[in-house]
Amino acid sequence: MEYLLNNAKESIQIYAHNFSDTNMWNILKSQKTKWVSVEMIFPDLKKVASNENEIQDFKENNISIKILDKPEIHAKLILVDNRYLYIGSVNFSPSSIDKNREIWLLIKNPEIVMQIKELFKADFAK
Repeated sequence: MEYLLNNAKESIQIYAHNFSDTNMWNILKSQKTKWVSVEMIFPDLKKVASNENEIQDFKENNISIKILDKPEIHAKLILVDNRYLYIGSVNFSPSSIDKNREIWLLIKNPEIVMQIKELFKADFAK
């Protein structure tokens, strides 16, 4: 996952239910300084209040954030350069990444990637 994020050339789009991993945050911040577009969708803070500080940090670093109350965001996925889709059960937190038994899949099928891209675009526009 970090390899994909570090090597993004154009865009990173993320659905995040929970986000508190410092390594990922530093990569996203670094990519934003390289003019890579970074957009993130989070669930309503009333449902996942633990994201509040992270969302504020992202906004302060000019990362585009959208908070949705409907549909409820429970997805965990990363779309890189509209070519690579990283999807799984992993919350973007140290315990989920480093300690839990989670599932991660990397999908490069253009049709599937385009479907997710269009879904993300529609949700981000809400």
